[in-house]
Amino acid sequence: MAGLARIALTPEEKTNLQKDLEKILNYVSELKEVDTSEKPGATISDREFDSLSKPINVMRQDMNNLSSDDSSVKEILEGVPKKRDKYFSVKRILDNIK
Repeated sequence: MAGLARIALTPEEKTNLQKDLEKILNYVSELKEVDTSEKPGATISDREFDSLSKPINVMRQDMNNLSSDDSSVKEILEGVPKKRDKYFSVKRILDNIK
């Protein structure tokens, strides 16, 4: 797992991690043995599972509700150290983007 996560672990850390993972897996095994057939909401149908596994778009469309002559835009830009037209001007942080 450390290799997949690309982290370096000491031999002691590896041993501790292995013990922790064994405890987690043992606990999950115990949970599998619990009878939940009489508990409402403890299981879901195939149809419910399918609806949970379908991707949904949680992004909203960008909206510009302010016009460039809006007084709130002018007020905000008054306190900005660097600006270009009606936009904030900030230092470039991503140089390799085309």
